[in-house]
Amino acid sequence: MPFVKRLIGKPGDKVSYINKKLYLNDIAVPQNYYKTESGIDFYLENFNGKEITVQHMRSRPSGAPSEWIVPDNMYFAVGDNRDNSNDSRYWGFVPRDNFMGTGEMIWMTWECWTCLPSFERAGSIK
Repeated sequence: MPFVKRLIGKPGDKVSYINKKLYLNDIAVPQNYYKTESGIDFYLENFNGKEITVQHMRSRPSGAPSEWIVPDNMYFAVGDNRDNSNDSRYWGFVPRDNFMGTGEMIWMTWECWTCLPSFERAGSIK
């Protein structure tokens, strides 16, 4: 089953996730508050010169700080819905052979496991 995730860490990188903030090689990925809707805080995150929208659920605690060193021939991927995304933080590193391409469109999204699907974010990925 294919997943669309954001590639964050390459071999040798140190990836940390502390208080709902992502760090790459001990440098915080810039994140600016954007808006709040239905208990979800949206932030604009600037990663490698590209601004993306990430979200954090207010009802979820930040959890324990976590840190990973990406091994050779592996990569680290995260979802943009940081509190509700199964990604490398849960299932581990991704081998290069598992990459299929890049995401170009959003069709529908689920804000939570009990929510109905939404087409609000449908369209091209910027």
